[in-house]
Order: sequence, then structure tokens, then C-alpha cells
Amino acid sequence: AVPSVDYLPVRALHQQLADLYAGPLENPTKAIREYQRLIQLDPVRWSARRKLCDLYAARNSPEAHAESLRQWLAAHSEGGSRHTLQMAQGEIIVGLTLELGEVLLQLGQTPEATQLLRRAQALGGHGEKVDGLLAKLDTRAATPDR
Repeated sequence: AVPSVDYLPVRALHQQLADLYAGPLENPTKAIREYQRLIQLDPVRWSARRKLCDLYAARNSPEAHAESLRQWLAAHSEGGSRHTLQMAQGEIIVGLTLELGEVLLQLGQTPEATQLLRRAQALGGHGEKVDGLLAKLDTRAATPDR
């Protein structure tokens, strides 16, 4: 038989280290590593994923930011738990989808960004912002290269 392991103290330790590195110690590289470890232990931990994405954005790392957002969305799409269902119905999924679309636009990945923005639009959140971004993309698509 495999012994039961209580991960609560381990998660608490990684959370404290991540917050120290991100805050007073000002070491974003170590903060990122600790948030990643925390997410491995608790894949749907919203606060750790949000802080990780914010660190990537602050470091101007759009590739890492986009990948982190993709993983976050995937973590909430799998499983079908009650928590996941509540998340899917709320603004959080829409906000993450919109944020990933914007990061992908920065990276020049227009087709995937357009698909995500249309998904955010279909989910009904952030209406004016999503509509504005899609209108810009539609204008770009309609304008022939010179």
C-alpha cells in the first residue's frame, strides 16, 4: 500500500517561497520556479496561475505567458468537476481566453488569436473589448497588402 501524503504543508511552503521571491526578495526567476512547483501540486490553484502569468507579462515573455495561459485553460477544461463547471460559466474562463488571444496577437499568431477571441465572444464576456479586437482583425483581413 502507498502511504498517504499530506501535501498541504508542502504547498504552503512553496506558496510562501514564491510570494517572498516575487515580493520583498525581488527574484522573479525563483518566484516563477516556485509557482510552477505549486501548480504541479495543485493544478487548479487560481492564485498561483494568475501570479505566474503576471510575472511572465512583467518580464515581457509573451511565449511563456501564452503557454501558461494555455495550460491554465486546459486545467479548467478537463475533469468536469463542480468547480470546473462553475469556472466555465464565469468570467474567469472568458478573461483567460481574452488574455491569451491578446498575447497571441502580440506574437503574430493571428489565426489562433482570432479563434480564441471568437470563443470569448461566444461565451459572452468582455463584450466591447472582444468586439473591438475582432473588428480590428476583420479590418486587417479585409485590407489587401500593398
